[in-house]
Amino acid sequence: MKLSEEARESMREEARSESLRQEMHYLREQRANTFLVNGKVDRDRVLEFLQFYNEFMNHPVKDHREFIERNIKL
Repeated sequence: MKLSEEARESMREEARSESLRQEMHYLREQRANTFLVNGKVDRDRVLEFLQFYNEFMNHPVKDHREFIERNIKL
């Protein structure tokens, strides 16, 4: 689907808008990274998120098994 020249010019004008840039900067500054605690990734939060995400996606829970690899080639 191609955009009309009018639509392209409208998008160019919006890209040059100083108020839009300020709003995007504000959003970047205000966004929260829920995985960070004191500037470091909190593993428990990441694992909790992944667990809830898997439940949401209806992935069956697998039993934990130890990962043992004897012959690793890179």
